[in-house]
Amino acid sequence: MTRTVRIGALIILLVVVQVSVFPHLRLLGAVPDLGLLLALSVAFRDGPEAGLVTGFFAGVAFDLFLETPLGLSALAYGLTAYGTGVLQAGVLRAPRLLAPLAGLIGGLAAGIMFVMGGV
Repeated sequence: MTRTVRIGALIILLVVVQVSVFPHLRLLGAVPDLGLLLALSVAFRDGPEAGLVTGFFAGVAFDLFLETPLGLSALAYGLTAYGTGVLQAGVLRAPRLLAPLAGLIGGLAAGIMFVMGGV
């Protein structure tokens, strides 16, 4: 299978798990965002453009189940993944803590963009 088909299948699987299982597994009132995690991972590994496309499609798939405006998650996921890919590409030798730190900052940035875009 090509990488595109695998990522597409992974997006579908993660959206189904996100919508059906994770609302029941709240941790301090928060639910992990699997689509954003996938987009950040792809951006970190394959670069900003791949992360942008993955984030957009994961966001659109997740937006279909939300009551927020369609495309809001897609915008937040795509821009955050693109920024993560650009920042990671600028680092010559990635330290061990760069991936978790990029995930933390990416999650915060996507949450802020989602809220600000919704307002």
